[in-house]
Amino acid sequence: MTDDNTTDTSADGSTEGRLVEREDADGMWYEPPDARRRDVAKWLGGIAGTVSVATFALPALQGLAGAGNASGASSEIYTQGTQLVKQNGDPINLNSLQKGSAPEEHILALPQENGKPVKEKEATTLLLRYNQGDFEEPTNIDGTAQGYVAYSMVCTHAGCLVENHLNGYPQCPCHGSEYDATKGAQVVAGPASRPIPQLPIAVSQQGNVLVATGNFEGPVGTA
Repeated sequence: MTDDNTTDTSADGSTEGRLVEREDADGMWYEPPDARRRDVAKWLGGIAGTVSVATFALPALQGLAGAGNASGASSEIYTQGTQLVKQNGDPINLNSLQKGSAPEEHILALPQENGKPVKEKEATTLLLRYNQGDFEEPTNIDGTAQGYVAYSMVCTHAGCLVENHLNGYPQCPCHGSEYDATKGAQVVAGPASRPIPQLPIAVSQQGNVLVATGNFEGPVGTA
């Protein structure tokens, strides 16, 4: 991206979209490539060159929690413009979670490939919604949107999934590590030694849907 927030153009002539700072300073807008010329409805259904995201009800975690440890993100699971969608393909929008509902209410997000969700542990993403003013450093506040924040769901201690909540914090059920999702997922209890990495997100100007603006901001899992 360029400093003046103009649309980036790659060597092959394709565009990557751009991030635009919201006038109310509440996160960033994501403007898709060639938004004025594209059929927006088609764009909402999937962005060429990126992966989709599917969300699952919390019971789906049971099959993932016992999987092997995740050790680092070996590839770019998310890229700029990756759209977050529900399990039925509908996009995750600003009404998917209520403000201030985290951590009791949250969504498990997974990338989708060839029409099926990728259920590898390193791809699991925890999507929560606080009040926008709740966030403090070292949270990447520019990577939050309308109170939404996203983190890897894989605990950095032993690779279990952070799916519970206790005392207002997301918690790993295996060994009790707790993370403060309003402060960059810093460890506040338990044996984990580092935060779960944040996934930067933004709101698309078309349809108020949530999209990733890059990959996880650190290694996933126990790496």
